[in-house]
Amino acid sequence: MELTFHEIKNIAHIAHRYDLNHILIGYLDKWLEPHFAHLLDYDYEEWLYVAWQFGLEEQYLTLANHLAVHCEINDRNELLVPSTQGQVFFPSAFPPHTIFLIHICRATALDDIFFMVRAWIEEALSSITCRLPCGIQEQILCSARNSHGLLGYLLRHGLFPMLSDSARETRSVRRIFEIMMSPELKDTLRIGGTNCEHDAACSLAKAVMEGVESLAGKLSWAVDGEMLKAIRRNGASRGLPLSEAKIPARLVGLTKTLGMKDEVKDKVDSDVKIRVKEEPMSE
Repeated sequence: MELTFHEIKNIAHIAHRYDLNHILIGYLDKWLEPHFAHLLDYDYEEWLYVAWQFGLEEQYLTLANHLAVHCEINDRNELLVPSTQGQVFFPSAFPPHTIFLIHICRATALDDIFFMVRAWIEEALSSITCRLPCGIQEQILCSARNSHGLLGYLLRHGLFPMLSDSARETRSVRRIFEIMMSPELKDTLRIGGTNCEHDAACSLAKAVMEGVESLAGKLSWAVDGEMLKAIRRNGASRGLPLSEAKIPARLVGLTKTLGMKDEVKDKVDSDVKIRVKEEPMSE
C-alpha cells in the first residue's frame, strides 16, 4: 500500500502525539521510501516533520539546508516558502524551532558572503591591486578600474551599500551566490584594450568568485545539537541504531543546488561548529 505525502504527514503527527513509533516499525520503511526522490520538490517542505519524527537524519539536514539556501524573506523578516508568491511558513507544521534555525542558517550564510565581499572592497579601495610589474601610474589606474567596476556591479544588483546590513537582504542565498559568481562580474571588471594582460593578472573577479564558491562548502547547518539529538532519539524509537556521529562535513545535495561541482572544493572539518543560538527544545 502506497501512502500519499498528506497521509504520511498525518501519521507522523499522530505518532508524535501518542508515542507510536515503535508500533510502526514494520511499516514505515515501505511507506516512506517512495517519497525519498521528491525530497527537494516544491510543496515537500513539511517532510522536515516526517524526517524529524521518524529519525531520517540525513534527509532532515539536506532539506533544512536546501530551504536555508532557497528561501527569501519578506519586509517583516518572515521566511517565505520557495517558488511561491510570498507564502510564509506555518511553524506549527514543523518541529519546534525548525523555522528559526533555517532563518539563522540563511542569515549566517549572507553574513559570510557579505563579510568576504566587504573585505575585497576595502582592499580595492585602500591598496594597489595591480599585480603586474608596470609603472606606478598604470598600477593606480588598474586598481581604480577594479574598485570602480566592483562597486558599480554591486550597486546595479542592489548589493551596495547593503553589504553593511545583511538583515535587510530579502533575496535568497542562492540568488546572491548567482550574482557573485555570474560571468557578468568578470566582464564588468575586464579592462581590455592594450591592457588585456591585466585581466588575467589583476581582476578581482576571479578572487571574488573563488571566495564565494568556497563558502558553499562552509555553510552552517540549519540544525542545532538539541534538534539533532531529538531526531536520533526518534529514530531509535522505531528501531534505527542510535548514532553518536558528528554532523557530516559534506552538505549533501547543496552544491548541485547551487550549480557547482558535486565535490566541494573546501570540505568542512568533520567537527563542524553549528553557528546558531542554542535554545532549549521541547520534544
